[in-house]
Order: sequence, then structure tokens, then C-alpha cells
Amino acid sequence: MIVLSYDSCIDRRHLSTIDKGSKFLPSIKKAKSAFRQSVFNFKKNLILDAAAYVFATNGHSAANTTDIAERAGMTQSNLYNYFASKDETLEAICRIAMDGYLERITDVLALDCTIRERVRRAILSHFETLNEKPDHYLTFLTCRQFLPAPARHRIGARAREYEGLLEKMLVDAVTRGELASVENPAFVVSSLLALCNNIAISRKTGLGYGVEEIAGKITDMIFSGGIERNA
Repeated sequence: MIVLSYDSCIDRRHLSTIDKGSKFLPSIKKAKSAFRQSVFNFKKNLILDAAAYVFATNGHSAANTTDIAERAGMTQSNLYNYFASKDETLEAICRIAMDGYLERITDVLALDCTIRERVRRAILSHFETLNEKPDHYLTFLTCRQFLPAPARHRIGARAREYEGLLEKMLVDAVTRGELASVENPAFVVSSLLALCNNIAISRKTGLGYGVEEIAGKITDMIFSGGIERNA
């Protein structure tokens, strides 16, 4: 295990020669504080990666801080210096997931393309998050309902923001004349996300398609229909 220490990165003899009234002292203190903060953030992210793995592998009920600490390479008591409980780590993981969804959909909405391509890219971006942080997003999809009510409401507000951007994408397409009408944008988005999330959860069982092909097939189903009827 690598132990990071600011003092180990500098020669104490040089510090001792600096007069306490030196103009350089504030800068040194600031650098030391910044270093400690970077180490703190590094360890927090290490814990969250470990917690996401434990949640995604074991599920919420079987996940515990003992396993999370062991996965992170630290003692359980040290873990509590960063997070008070496993549910606090779960909320942080869900917040990271929602930030990723919102960042990606904002980029998609800024694209200059047809509504069909924009929908395809929105679906694709929803799936691509699993390639970036698979444990985080799988944890979000399968465990967020177990959050305590206040945390669940906070994450829910972020999720509704995401849904609102998807709904706006459809409404704006109607306004521009790209779509004839969308009777109930909220229902369409809710159904689309339910489909995408269920596919994302079941991908490990093997659907036989990559994310590009899955996004294309769902888009075709939305715009062209996925079932052909006999004449």
C-alpha cells in the first residue's frame, strides 16, 4: 500500500530554515493544505470505488462497511473518517451516476442533428455510462431504492431533472416540426428509461449486442416500430 504524506515529500531541514515571518510561509501552508485535501479526496474516491463494487456484487442488503473497508485497503474505523455509513456511500455513488447522466444528456442536446439521431445518441449515452463506471451505474440502477427517504428524495430530484431534459428534447422536436406530436412526453420518457435500465441491468446475462447496436435497435423501434404485422 502506498502511504502519501506531505512531510515525506519535502525535506524538513529546509522548512526549519524558513523564518516564521517569511513571505513564503503562507504559500507553504497553502500548499500543505491543498496536498492534504487531495489525499483526502483520493481516499474518498477509493472508498466509493470499493463500495460500488461491493453493492454491485453483493446487493444492498448483503453489503457492509467491513467488506467496503477491506476492498478499499483500510480499516473499518478509518473508513468512518470519510463516510458515516454504507448508505452515505450509496448516496454519493448515486450522485456521481446522476451527474454523469446529466453531463452526457446536456452534450447530446447541444448537438446539431435530426431528432432521430439525437434520440439515438441519448440512448447510447445512457448505456455508455456503464462502460465508464460499471459498478457505480449498476449500483445506482439496482440499489437507489434502498436509500433512506431524505437521500432518496435528493437523488430523485436529480433524476427528475434528467427526465425533464429528455422530455424537453421531444417537446422541442415537435415545436421545430421534426415530430408531429408527442401525446405524453413524461410517459414516453419513463417507458424509454425503464426499457434502457432493464437492458443495462441484464447485459451481463448476454444480449448478444453491443451498446451501439442496442441504441440503434431501440431507436428503430421508437421511430419505425419493432413488430411487423401481416397485411
